[in-house]
Amino acid sequence: PSRMEIRGMYRHIFFTDLGNVQLRLNPLETLVYLLFLEHPEGLRYTEVSDHREWLISTYKEIGNVRTLPEILNSVDQLCNVLDNSLSEKISRIKRKIISLVGEDLAQHYIIDGPRDERKRIGVDRGLVSYPK
Repeated sequence: PSRMEIRGMYRHIFFTDLGNVQLRLNPLETLVYLLFLEHPEGLRYTEVSDHREWLISTYKEIGNVRTLPEILNSVDQLCNVLDNSLSEKISRIKRKIISLVGEDLAQHYIIDGPRDERKRIGVDRGLVSYPK
């Protein structure tokens, strides 16, 4: 697996050993990906709401110019297990990763797990860095 760097104010994600290619995610997809990167043990969808404050503060930093009501609405949709927002973001992220690095290598980077169990990103966190 390639090393990953999370760079800059908007936390762009790069695969440094794959020619420094960037995983192009929108701010909400980036937010979801960073949440799961922060939790190597994984998260159940029902646990995402436990991280609402982190999601709000991080989205304020990495989102485009957005109003607080827009931020709260987006985060609340992610936290609502009855809303498909989180599943949709994870599915889009998966497609983008597979498209960028291929099916085999993607298995290290996608958010995955058994149905109704913890979803996690399998990459060794020693390969992930946040240079200043």
